[in-house]
Amino acid sequence: MKRLIFTVYCLFASATIFGQDLIVTVSGDSLNCKISEVRNEQIFFRYDAVGNIVSLPVSRVASFRYDYYRVSSGMSSVSVSMRGRSELSLSLGGGLSTLNYKPLAGTQKYGTGGLLGIGFTWFFTGRWGALTGIEAALYRSEYSANAAYTGEMPAMSGTLGALGNDFVFSYQYQNFSEKQSALFLQIPAMAQFQTGRLFASAGVKIGIPINGKYEITAANLTTNGYFPAENQYYDNLPDRGLGDVGATSYSGNIDFNINYAAAFEAGGQWLLGRRTNLYVGLWFDYGLNNINKTGAIGITKHAVEYDHFISGSLKYNSIMETTEKTGVMSAGLKVKFTYSL
Repeated sequence: MKRLIFTVYCLFASATIFGQDLIVTVSGDSLNCKISEVRNEQIFFRYDAVGNIVSLPVSRVASFRYDYYRVSSGMSSVSVSMRGRSELSLSLGGGLSTLNYKPLAGTQKYGTGGLLGIGFTWFFTGRWGALTGIEAALYRSEYSANAAYTGEMPAMSGTLGALGNDFVFSYQYQNFSEKQSALFLQIPAMAQFQTGRLFASAGVKIGIPINGKYEITAANLTTNGYFPAENQYYDNLPDRGLGDVGATSYSGNIDFNINYAAAFEAGGQWLLGRRTNLYVGLWFDYGLNNINKTGAIGITKHAVEYDHFISGSLKYNSIMETTEKTGVMSAGLKVKFTYSL
């Protein structure tokens, strides 16, 4: 009797050692086993006290869970979907998503935004995969200058007649602020690694500019012109664009270059159903190139310019066009739902 009890105990202990994990086949069978290795086409495991290692084709495995039979002892169960060697995904993320530049004066404030995309991941081994897709990414930022924002530039006007064509145009903003936004269509090219519940991805993203906008507001704008031929300042010719313009607001479009960004993502995954998974993680993208078309060719603009083609007309430019370099940066929480093929 004692020998029988001892034998049963040994078998139970062996089953505990070799039967901590769970494999679920596509036909719905559950295998109490110890997974030893997951390869590209096969999953290897031990299922008896003798310790024999057998395998199943990955195509026959729906999912597997590490430490499934130790959950009652306080251990967490980790599941990995194996229903397909590729996944379709729908992702949504939000957080810091900003245009990044260094203004000559004043302060830039980082903005918030997010991304929405669809993707495709092909797993060429049990742990490694290649990820691509397409996503829409929104970047925003703000600029403010509480002190007076001033500038001057050479100008000319054929409409000022006897005053001469060449003069120095000067401007001064009070309480100048600007909001900017940019929409890019991004194509990721990333490698993904996963082990158990954890995953991490790294690679690059190519962003095609779709739309760029800016909105300017100022409590007051004044302009004047200095004419060397007369050694005279004129600041009271409002019909010629020189004088007290008053409160100003203006909106316009910005053209950007294609964006190249380094991309990172990491987090956890959970099996939701027969072919569905949930990924939750953090992402971080950092622009590698200058998306500012103005600065890219070595020419920056002034915040206000005098239009000599139209009498008294002023041009208002984005504060980003006065800088030589603009990049993108984003980081936040990302949720992704996948369907295994």
